[in-house]
Amino acid sequence: MKAVALTRYLPIDDPQSLLDVELPEPAAPTGHDLLVRVEAVSVNPVDTKLRAPKPQVETTPRVLGFDAAGVVEAVGEGATGFAPGDAVYYAGDATRPGSNAQLQLVDARLVARKPQSLDFAAAAALPLTAITAWELLFQRMPFDADHGGDGKALLVIAGAGGVGSIAIQLARRAGFTVVATASRAETAAWCKAMGAHHVVDHRQPLAPQLAALGFEQVDAAINLADTARYWDALGELLAPQGHVGLIVEPTGPLSIGDPYKAKCIGIHWEMMFARPRFRTADMGEQGRILARRGAGRCRRTTRHPRRNAGPDRRVQPARGASPARIRRHDRQAGAGGLVMRAAGLPLPSTEPRMAHGDLHRYTAFSDDPAGGNPAGVWIGDALPDAAVMQAIAADVGYSETAFVAPRRGAQRTVRYYSPQAEVSFCGHATIASGAVLGALDGDGIYRLATRAGEVPVDVRTRADGLREAALTSVAPRHAPAPDALIDAALSTLGWTRAQLDPAIAPGRAFAGAWHLVLAVADARTLARLDYDFDALRQLMLADGLTTLQLAWRESDDVFHARNPFPVGGVVEDPATGAAAAALGGYLRDAGLLAAPATITILQGEAMGRPSRLQVEIPATGGIVVRGVAVPIG
Repeated sequence: MKAVALTRYLPIDDPQSLLDVELPEPAAPTGHDLLVRVEAVSVNPVDTKLRAPKPQVETTPRVLGFDAAGVVEAVGEGATGFAPGDAVYYAGDATRPGSNAQLQLVDARLVARKPQSLDFAAAAALPLTAITAWELLFQRMPFDADHGGDGKALLVIAGAGGVGSIAIQLARRAGFTVVATASRAETAAWCKAMGAHHVVDHRQPLAPQLAALGFEQVDAAINLADTARYWDALGELLAPQGHVGLIVEPTGPLSIGDPYKAKCIGIHWEMMFARPRFRTADMGEQGRILARRGAGRCRRTTRHPRRNAGPDRRVQPARGASPARIRRHDRQAGAGGLVMRAAGLPLPSTEPRMAHGDLHRYTAFSDDPAGGNPAGVWIGDALPDAAVMQAIAADVGYSETAFVAPRRGAQRTVRYYSPQAEVSFCGHATIASGAVLGALDGDGIYRLATRAGEVPVDVRTRADGLREAALTSVAPRHAPAPDALIDAALSTLGWTRAQLDPAIAPGRAFAGAWHLVLAVADARTLARLDYDFDALRQLMLADGLTTLQLAWRESDDVFHARNPFPVGGVVEDPATGAAAAALGGYLRDAGLLAAPATITILQGEAMGRPSRLQVEIPATGGIVVRGVAVPIG
């Protein structure tokens, strides 16, 4: 089998630090083991620590890699709950050969079935950080996962890291008031997007910033960065009988006397690999953590998604999972980043990536950077080639990035890319682009030449200083949805026809891209969105769909919507302007409302990124979608 391995512990810039190798396939699994065909992995700081330079030489190639997602090939006689063909994910065991290979043996007690709403790459980004955060908060520290934080304040140092991002989400759901730390505008916005109530700067004294927010003390803190640096400060900030959680080994001795002793502060260490390393009686708890709905629903913390470009997504180190790519990700993971990759088309060389354009990060359909749908907006003199645009979009990591050229003028050309593929039109990235153009060149009407046709965008500065953009879609159209498509889509969603709104028939709707409109009769149905990611993706690709427009009509002019976007590698979009325009056109042209009319679509509520889209539906012609866009950071 192919693998990426090392024999010497060299600096990561050395081409020999990681090697393409051919290794024998693992033996048939015995005992509790599963044999897994790996589909995706992620690179974590632990990878960089284990392969850090030292004089040791391995007599046989050592395979690293821990987070993984894949498909069970065979099952040992003592492994229960799994069968060949099951899609699974796990963090593995640091004492055994790792996941940077096509096949891996892993103890079934550390494994859970992959959530259906996540593809392999997204699932591979969760286990290590999710298990670490869960064990620290709810098993090392004495808090209950459901309501253990009610009435308590939690300080999360380094909230924008992989573990911090998951810990914020879990703590918020447990009822904590969460104060996270970050040092840059972008990472502060990320912490807010994860659910932090407040963000303070960890490069500045913490106590005055917390006092300004009304916190003289906190009930608990988790230090995910430098244990020694914040030790004294946390001793003063923690309330009597408070708790501190730690994951980073200190660089020197720590005083555990006063104020820690005087206050009876509990000190709790978390090491995610402790259970598998020491084969503890409860090591199966890690599989159970991953199987819990709470862990499976956390937003992934990936910075650079990688997906396979072809039909075979297996890890193939000689192609997509090259040592060079892992070396590049290893540098980023060593700085605290989390990077996932799967086999596929190698990224083109685009260093410096933004050499011929400027990247802006905006969120659309919200006046709060923590709400709406984030989009990248790249502006340059000329559009890069397709491979470079795809690489930039993958690096940005938002559901879409718009590429706009030239830099000046009322007429511009725009192309839209998700992290995985080009899309013909994207509404929220168009609104974001309008706001960026307004900020750079002033209010006015900008005519954008998209693959779907010309889309005018009217940009205006409101009285409150915020910029609002209104796009006018291409002429909408619709078509009946075949019964087979409706039934297949409902099946992946776990819904039935009985749950649909009889007044709004399912249909295929277009306003720059095709969407399947499914309206439900009850808000509770819309709230229960949990679908088979891979199955829905294949269904949508086969039918040429960009998203599903799932909607519930609250009143004649207020709709709530959710939009799965698996074809773009995104579980759900918090705001979808293209789908909003398609829905407006569908309602008009199918005779489901009397035009002219204006409706409001509320979206992103279930994701913690509330969005508001105003849809103006004239008697004829394109649909106007209006919203605010603000910079992130």
